[in-house]
Amino acid sequence: VPASIDGDLLVHSEGSIGFDTACRVYASIVGNLATDAASARKYWYFVRIMGRSPSHITLACANLTQPNVALIGEELEAKRMSLSAIVSSLADTVEARAANGKHFGVVLIPEGLIEYIPEVNALLREISYARRNAKSSSSSFGRKTPTSYADVLKIEALLSPWSKALLESMPAFIRKQLLLEEQASDHKAQLSQIETERLLAELVRLELGRRRAAAQM
Repeated sequence: VPASIDGDLLVHSEGSIGFDTACRVYASIVGNLATDAASARKYWYFVRIMGRSPSHITLACANLTQPNVALIGEELEAKRMSLSAIVSSLADTVEARAANGKHFGVVLIPEGLIEYIPEVNALLREISYARRNAKSSSSSFGRKTPTSYADVLKIEALLSPWSKALLESMPAFIRKQLLLEEQASDHKAQLSQIETERLLAELVRLELGRRRAAAQM
């Protein structure tokens, strides 16, 4: 079949090529993780689902597997939820289940979630703009990714104070992934390389720790 994963070739088909297969494969994996979590009763699984910007596969998998939480990018964008609001909501869910003796669960996260978070999306746009300006003004700027400290400084110097502060507040692994070269096909960030699930898991862990410390004071 003359088709690609991005659906950018002409195909006389009413359905998206590979969508059903991807949903069923992911649903099988999520179902196994849910079974493992319910058996061990002490793990939360944060699962990133493929699909670029749309959350269609995540929604389909959620309908098939009924996870504890399924983040849908379009819904979060409509509600204008910030990163801190998303983390707080996830922490509330973890606490609510823990209060019922359930210290486990599964969270589904679409691959393109980070583009739907207003402040992070603004940061990605500024990084893209700063990278292009840094390249045009310096022939020594890294071609593929700003791996040197000097390249990173050039990008950060062109960011607004607010975006620079947000970038510096991120864990080191996320900062490195946000600075990756854009995809040549659509000039967007390499969403598949940004470990959003790891970021949310870490931020939820820190938020729960903060809440425990505040409760003990």
